[in-house]
Amino acid sequence: MNQALAGRGKGIAAVGIVLGFIAIWLDIYSGIGSASYSDDGTVLAFLLIALILSAVQLVAGKDVGAAVAGSAALGFFLLIPATFGFDRFGYIDVGGWLGVCTVLIPLGIGYSRISGRGPVNRPSLETATPAILGRVLCLIAIWLTALDGSPSFWNLSSSGHALGLLMLILVLVGALLGAMIAFGSATRAAADWRLMLAAVTFGLFSALLIRAAFGEFGRLDTGAWLAAAGSIVLLVGVHRVWKEATGGAR
Repeated sequence: MNQALAGRGKGIAAVGIVLGFIAIWLDIYSGIGSASYSDDGTVLAFLLIALILSAVQLVAGKDVGAAVAGSAALGFFLLIPATFGFDRFGYIDVGGWLGVCTVLIPLGIGYSRISGRGPVNRPSLETATPAILGRVLCLIAIWLTALDGSPSFWNLSSSGHALGLLMLILVLVGALLGAMIAFGSATRAAADWRLMLAAVTFGLFSALLIRAAFGEFGRLDTGAWLAAAGSIVLLVGVHRVWKEATGGAR
């Protein structure tokens, strides 16, 4: 791997981690009350764990681990902008937008590993089955009611389908990369990107569950539970595929 390329990529990822930490403490909404991610203990714990783990992994030289942890935080940070999209972006304050800047974490690591063009191993059907199951569960969850008395994820955004479209894109792009790996036409970089996308999917699809823990589980409807369960199965399954595809890399 080109050392200069790797250094620039890690620098970009480090900026994303710092912006994520700052976003936790700043106001999310503009003109509709004061709130920050740090107001909820469970949300605060999830974001701190994800970002601290990302930073530790980056310092230790474990780039993919750093990208996966940071991507989980990114997925969570995407919930509010996607819910307000596309016609109410003006209601999002600095904290909401800085959270989205954690996209620099997977982008930076992806950039540093762009030279990873070596072939990957084709995973067995047994290894790939959990990832396929998780992806199917996530896909179904998009069309189910997310919160008690609310629309489905597909219709949850203020303008209609911004959140649903984002969730659908994450599932389908991950499936495309999975197909490339299954048929032996993917590279190591593609396998890394698929793992990062699975982490983003986990963060976004589990966001309502994280926000509702532990006192508001009663607000969650079938879609939220299925989305969280599917995204966890998906992330674990994709990690298994990634390990086999990359020859047991840690």
